[in-house]
Amino acid sequence: MIGSLRKEFEEAKKLAAQDEERALSIIREISIRTMKLMAPEWDCSISLAEYSATRGYPDFFLEMADRIEDSFKFCLEGSQLNSIIASAAFLLKVAERLHLGAENESP
Repeated sequence: MIGSLRKEFEEAKKLAAQDEERALSIIREISIRTMKLMAPEWDCSISLAEYSATRGYPDFFLEMADRIEDSFKFCLEGSQLNSIIASAAFLLKVAERLHLGAENESP
């Protein structure tokens, strides 16, 4: 799943040269899907830090929860393509790390 999100993200970055609005739309959708993958039941009614603490997320995620939440919100509300790309890339990197950590804990 993360691999396909990463591929879509790379394609959206390439698309940005021809159609910035479409690229923004795709990157926002990727950000939403990435957050749903990392925090499936999180609905912004509580902080991401509180959500992840009650569910036993790894320390690295808890330590960066505010930054993750801010990056996600920026992806949805921001208007500068390069900044949104950077924020979405950060979200994908966190998701990859979270996914790899889960794989390493599996028996």
